[in-house]
Amino acid sequence: MSRRRQAGVGLIEVLISASIGLLLVVAAARLYVTSTVNRQIQSEIEGLQQNARHALGQLVRDTRRSGYFGGSIDLSPLSGTEAPLPPDGSCSTTNNSWGRMLQRPLYGIDDGREGYDCIPGKEYLRGDLLVVRYADPLPVQAIDPQRLYLKSAATGGRLFAGRDRGHAANSLEGGNAATRTLVARAYYIRQSSSVLCPDGSRPPSLYREYLGSRGLPLSEEIAAGIENLQIQYGVSGSSGDSIRLVDADGVEAWDSVVLVQLWLLARQECAHAGMQAKRRQFGMGSRTYVPANPAYHRELFQATVMLRNPAP
Repeated sequence: MSRRRQAGVGLIEVLISASIGLLLVVAAARLYVTSTVNRQIQSEIEGLQQNARHALGQLVRDTRRSGYFGGSIDLSPLSGTEAPLPPDGSCSTTNNSWGRMLQRPLYGIDDGREGYDCIPGKEYLRGDLLVVRYADPLPVQAIDPQRLYLKSAATGGRLFAGRDRGHAANSLEGGNAATRTLVARAYYIRQSSSVLCPDGSRPPSLYREYLGSRGLPLSEEIAAGIENLQIQYGVSGSSGDSIRLVDADGVEAWDSVVLVQLWLLARQECAHAGMQAKRRQFGMGSRTYVPANPAYHRELFQATVMLRNPAP
C-alpha cells in the first residue's frame, strides 16, 4: 500500500494534464490576439470619425464664410491695383487670377475637375469639387508683399497685393476700413501623400488648393481616409419662398444658391485583416456610391450650411 501511494503520476495523467494546459494556452493566445485586433480596429474607427469631423468642420466653416468681404457687401464699387476678375471657372497656377474672381464666391463642379488646371488630372480621384472665396474675418496688421488682401468698408473695397498697400489706387475713404487676407480654397478628393499602407497603397484624402504667400494656388492635405465628397446646392425659386436641391451641373446662376448640403464618406485609412467586409452602398445626394473594395469600415457624414452672404 505504501509503495502504491508513492508511485506518483502515471503517463496517461501527465498527457491529459499537458493537453489541458496546452488548450488553455492556445485559448489564451487566441483571446489575446482577438482582443488586440479588436482594439486596433476600434482605434482605427475612432481615427476615422475624428478625421471625418475635422474634414467636415473645415468644409462647413469655409462654405458658411463664402461671400463675406468685410463691409463691402456690394462688389460693384470694388477696385484696386489687383481688381476683381470676372469668373470663368478656370484656375491658373501662374498668376493670382483664381483668387480674384470675387463675383463667384461659391462654385462647384459635379464629379470632376474640368477646367481647374491647378488640380492636375492625375491627382484628382473622385467626387465633387467645391470652391469658396471670402475675406478672413480677422483684420491683419502685418502685410506679406505677394499675398492678396481686401480693404473694405461700407462704401466699397480695394483688392491689392501686399506690395501695393500704399498705392493711391488702394486708398479708401472711411475710418472704419479694415484690411483682411483674401481666402480662396478648392476642396477635392485625391490619394494621400502622407499615409502609406503596409500593402503599398495610399488611402483617399480630402485636399484643398489655397492661395499661398505668392498669391498662387498650393495644395494641402486636410484629412486622410476621406473617400468621397458629394454636394448639392439649394437654389431659391423666382418667388423666393421655395428651395430646390440640384447638383452643380443644375445651378444656372450661382448667386441664387442659398444653402449647401454636404455628404462626406470616410473609411479606414488602410485595410485590416480582422475586418469583416460587407459590400454596402451609400446614398449621397443624387448619387449612390458603391465602393469597389468592401474591406474597410466606412461611415457617412452629412451637413447642411445656410449661406449668410449669398452673392449679390
